[in-house]
Amino acid sequence: MRPYEVKMAKNNGGSPKHSGVQIEELLEKANGIYKLTILAARRSIELSRGAGKLIDICPKTKWSTVALEEIRQGKIGYKKIDIEDAQPKS
Repeated sequence: MRPYEVKMAKNNGGSPKHSGVQIEELLEKANGIYKLTILAARRSIELSRGAGKLIDICPKTKWSTVALEEIRQGKIGYKKIDIEDAQPKS
């Protein structure tokens, strides 16, 4: 298995099915597995605390899946900041 390869399950008809989003595409959007993990986790927490969804998706979809789909669609991203910019100004 290649790194980050997702095994696909087989449904009753025997054909492969995949209910999630493609990991390769997500890794490109987030520029790495660590950034993707942090970004998806933080967005999932926001959603669980009542933040609105930025995409049209079934209301019963798990927060983590919503977060990953928002990342895939480019609705969520990250911005690098300098440590000096993050410090409160006195």
